[in-house]
Amino acid sequence: MTTAIIKGRVIPYTRMTQGGKWVKTNAKEYLANQEWLAWELKAQMTPMPERAPLCLKVVFTRAWLFRGDLDNLCKAVLDAAQRAGIVPNDAYIIKIEAEKRVSTLDEDVTEVYLGEPIRVVERIG
Repeated sequence: MTTAIIKGRVIPYTRMTQGGKWVKTNAKEYLANQEWLAWELKAQMTPMPERAPLCLKVVFTRAWLFRGDLDNLCKAVLDAAQRAGIVPNDAYIIKIEAEKRVSTLDEDVTEVYLGEPIRVVERIG
């Protein structure tokens, strides 16, 4: 298992077109945040093996609990992990556990836990 503790704001996944990523402010902010997040993950985590089923647990501790959809926050972390080379392909994620918590401090912290499942249920038959 590999872990990372990210201090700072994770911007939730933002939909964009090929051309929109160069002109839309929210798209540019998301892409800049992805570069930063990928760098943080690469500095703290060990790359996972190719073609191995993986489980992801993410805890988002945020100053504002209702800012950002949980699924889009997870997508942002997965995109950054793939960009950083931590996850070869996010299609290998077979289980995701995610939650948001309110920060008692006025800062955002994201905890990322990634690893191979202890037991993978195989198809019977």
